[in-house]
Amino acid sequence: MDLTPAEGSFDPQLGTSGYVPGWTARGHAGYWGYAWYRMRVQLDEAGAARSSEKLAGEQLVIEGPNDFDDVFQVFANGKLLGGFGDFSGKTPVTYFSVPTLFPLPAPAGTTNEAAADDSGDFQTEVVVLRVWMGPGELVTQPDAGGLHSPPALGHAGAVAADCQLRWLELVRAYSPDVALGLQFALMAVAAFTLVLFDRSDRVYQWICAVFLLQAIYNGTGAFGTWTQHLSATALILLHDCLVYPLIQAGWVMVWWIWFGRQRPAWIPRAAAGLALRITANGDVTLANAGHMPPYLNGQPVTMEGALPLGIFAGAEPSVVRFTLEHEDRLALISDGIVEAMDANRQLFGFERIQALLNKHVTAIEVADAAQNFGQEDDISVIAVARTAVLEPALV
Repeated sequence: MDLTPAEGSFDPQLGTSGYVPGWTARGHAGYWGYAWYRMRVQLDEAGAARSSEKLAGEQLVIEGPNDFDDVFQVFANGKLLGGFGDFSGKTPVTYFSVPTLFPLPAPAGTTNEAAADDSGDFQTEVVVLRVWMGPGELVTQPDAGGLHSPPALGHAGAVAADCQLRWLELVRAYSPDVALGLQFALMAVAAFTLVLFDRSDRVYQWICAVFLLQAIYNGTGAFGTWTQHLSATALILLHDCLVYPLIQAGWVMVWWIWFGRQRPAWIPRAAAGLALRITANGDVTLANAGHMPPYLNGQPVTMEGALPLGIFAGAEPSVVRFTLEHEDRLALISDGIVEAMDANRQLFGFERIQALLNKHVTAIEVADAAQNFGQEDDISVIAVARTAVLEPALV
């Protein structure tokens, strides 16, 4: 099988160049299991001598492929040189890939004086890569199977430098995750100090747990890849199926406690309010604490802004006074009317309220319009009108 990347080829998932489609796209669709890649390397006298003497920087080495599915072993003339993955069990154990390097031994019977055999031919190394792919790759990749990049063969100095560069790239790729994990670990320590000061407040305990889980989440990827102590399956289960859901559940608990029944005592409970007093002769006193201003004859009453009740002790509401003349109409409306939202996420809005009130509709009609538009919150509408004669209240 030719492992020469086509010009302009790239990995469809990672976007890296020099990509070779796997065996499922080259006549072996649906196959998973073992495959063998063989190549023959002819060594001249100098090359065989270098492999035999292992001179510094001159030994021939093989650099493992950069992209492959899922694990492999390297053999030279039938001798196992090493590999990537654990082949000790019935089913090989896969890991997230790292750069690999394998020294190439000298051909059998090679001396420093000669590298040719009795017939005068060059000595030949038969290098074999035994690759195994699990069935899961058939689902995740349309062209999975075996090697997606060729191994590299050359002098130890040059090949080792390329291998070192690949290691540096791998370290650089995971360094932000490690730094973020350390940051979350420090934040967990800071949250734990708050737990020591106030053991009764469970929100700090949950924040500490979430920060610690986040540190584990960010650190396990680098740890599992760099050290090969966690298989790919174990890392995915730990990283995505256990730690990540626990982080989300932890944040739910934090917000539930923070804004729910067990909110810390030092966070004030607040409520918007609107107080209205109307005398028999139509004099109106209106006190507003963070509420929407009412509408007088279809227009919002001009009032200064004020904080809701409970934010600060002693905070004063804004107060306005005016007189209801005969036939004047006053409408008090909660923000649930304004914030009603339709299927297109459009708000009911102030313009629709003003347009309805200018049509002299009743409070019930305003409430029905908001409900039909798309009620999101509780709504309240109170309408007051001053008439020349006493009239029964409309419910």
